[in-house]
Amino acid sequence: MSLRLPTSLGDAGRDSSSARHNAFEAEVLAEKAAALGRAGRQADAALAAFRACEAPAGSAKREALLDSAAERFWAFLVQRELCGLHDRAQVIVDFDVPLEVVNRGGAIRR
Repeated sequence: MSLRLPTSLGDAGRDSSSARHNAFEAEVLAEKAAALGRAGRQADAALAAFRACEAPAGSAKREALLDSAAERFWAFLVQRELCGLHDRAQVIVDFDVPLEVVNRGGAIRR
């Protein structure tokens, strides 16, 4: 009867460990991308609801939609930064974010 070292302890283990590490990194990147996509869709939906609101400024409904849009957009910006994307100004232009939302978003703290 002969004994062999587990592959994790031999030369093949190094390649296998590297492959596992690469697979893990790929999974983390995929999750970051998925989270960024979800955050973007949520921000877009909240911004659209705010833009569509015809309630007068200061009304409870408009304020709730403004809070929601600011919170969702802020969460999207944070998720972008976690992915290494730091250009907020261009995102604000691309999403056509109303100034009210930008101003309110800076005040959100949880």
